[in-house]
Amino acid sequence: MAKKKGKQKRSNAEKTTAGLGIFFIALGLISILLAVFRIVEVEKSKDYFMSDAQVTYVEYKEADLSASQIRYINSYRDYHGFDPYIEHNHYYKAKVEAELGGQKIKGVYYSESGVAEGETVQVPVLQKSNGKYKIIDPLKYDFGYYIVVGVIACVVGLGLVLLTVISKKLDKKGNLKKG
Repeated sequence: MAKKKGKQKRSNAEKTTAGLGIFFIALGLISILLAVFRIVEVEKSKDYFMSDAQVTYVEYKEADLSASQIRYINSYRDYHGFDPYIEHNHYYKAKVEAELGGQKIKGVYYSESGVAEGETVQVPVLQKSNGKYKIIDPLKYDFGYYIVVGVIACVVGLGLVLLTVISKKLDKKGNLKKG
């Protein structure tokens, strides 16, 4: 029998690896685009300030943070003067509501100590270029984290896709196929 010339069919493992690689690349690009979108949103904002907000719901959460995450949280607290982040082992996540410029805005607030429904807390607020207000979720506005995770996901995805392409060029012994 003569060998068929043309495209060879990819095995299920190769399809899965390539698909996973493309998924990681897409996930990484979305993460990077989210960070860029939020950076532009902050750059175009009119104002950034602290405002009073009413706690409407509180949840107790468990957390297991690494030593590097705790160092980051402490340095953030020292640099910015307030701590929107969480403590090792536990934290409280509260839903808050504030009224600014005749608008009711909702957001989240993180606390190391317990907060009660109805309590008033200070939250960071961003006034967008269109005049609307937004309570900033500090975990979503950590631009560096989103960019680093996005780049890592893209690199892993590219590696998987490249692995699939290279594996088609090699024979079973790992040598380059001829012809």
